[in-house]
Amino acid sequence: MKRLLAIAAVLAGLVALAQAPIAEPRQPALRVWPSQANGLPPILAGECTGAALLGSRGEAVTFTRTTAGSHCTRTDGGQVWLDAGQPAVSGGALAIRPAVTNLLPNSEQFTSAYWSALDNTGTPPVATASDGGAEFLDPRGGNNATKLEFAAVGAAQYNLFRATNFSHPGGAGTTSIWLRTASGTATIPLRSSISTAVGTCAVTASWSRCFNSQTGASGSKTVDIGANVSVGDPTGPAATVYAYMAQFNAGATAQDYCGPTGAGSATCNAETATVANPLAAAPANPTAWCMGADRLYPSGGTWDVGLPANETIFAFNTLGAANSAAMYVRTTGLIEFAIWNASGTLRYYDTDSALAAGWHSVYGCTNNGTMSIWVDGVSVPITIQGAAGDGIISTQPATVYFGNSVAGDKGFGGYVGGFRVVRGVTP
Repeated sequence: MKRLLAIAAVLAGLVALAQAPIAEPRQPALRVWPSQANGLPPILAGECTGAALLGSRGEAVTFTRTTAGSHCTRTDGGQVWLDAGQPAVSGGALAIRPAVTNLLPNSEQFTSAYWSALDNTGTPPVATASDGGAEFLDPRGGNNATKLEFAAVGAAQYNLFRATNFSHPGGAGTTSIWLRTASGTATIPLRSSISTAVGTCAVTASWSRCFNSQTGASGSKTVDIGANVSVGDPTGPAATVYAYMAQFNAGATAQDYCGPTGAGSATCNAETATVANPLAAAPANPTAWCMGADRLYPSGGTWDVGLPANETIFAFNTLGAANSAAMYVRTTGLIEFAIWNASGTLRYYDTDSALAAGWHSVYGCTNNGTMSIWVDGVSVPITIQGAAGDGIISTQPATVYFGNSVAGDKGFGGYVGGFRVVRGVTP
């Protein structure tokens, strides 16, 4: 189900971490060209419609998302909820989200014993489960939200709900939750115990996702929704809000919601997009070809930060198998282009430097084994990392994956606009 969320300021209101909407380019959401000829206009899926993607010549694209859904941000700032399996396209670019594990149990069961009501004001907070009525409208269009009522807090007081004893792997972690009021506004603190950093959510009558990114040691942790003035939260009046889809995920950004979690954690696979490989069509198996994207934007906009794993721009066949290839953003921020030949022997190159922050065109090309990497239309300096193979694909596979690996475990985690497959020596 898709439901337009009238959110005036996307993800606004949280002091601890503010993520501004991405300035997305007006590029085709997908272009898959079997040759350099590109006379036909691309077929666009539209902004945040969830409609199926098509290539410039009508190629069908298979898109898979296993998370509960995704919030798609339009270029006008509004948000649309897209269910599992619906591609998030805005500004002419396809969002590719990585795998996510929600470490927070009972992520939608705020009335369960897991969420303890803690108070020293004399008026404990109250959680009321949905009765199925319209009062409990949730961000996905159902009526499954939970009402949370908080008392006013003064100096040294606390009035909050606490989720206890989930396991944090260490390092950065982000707590998130969807909140709204029935009317008016409210300020609701949100934090985990991995650090003392205070985060507050400015909640309005429209659904918005609040989040707080913190960094701390590994171990058993807690999440608090509500005020604890003694640890730095502001004093404030009584407030009533509606809550849905809480999450704690590793990393410094709030990833797509994965849940409900029940008594333990839940893991959702990375998103994948595939298309029929035009290089496998007659005349098949050209010796000169390029693959890549006209516009790529990494999560957060920066290419030179330490990534947890290589992130795939494109791939085909199981990596390491005969006639397989991939292009990555490495954990160092460098771009890597790798080809395993007919005997499964690897030849690969890295760029000599990471890309500057922002959008870039990135392609990998091979001309009968002579490999090159192109950034923003220019062949850039590269250094060979493994020279055993000859860099030749003798038999092209039927399917190309873009924005992820064939195994689905190395998602790009950003935006892909204008993916292309080209016959020739330059993109």
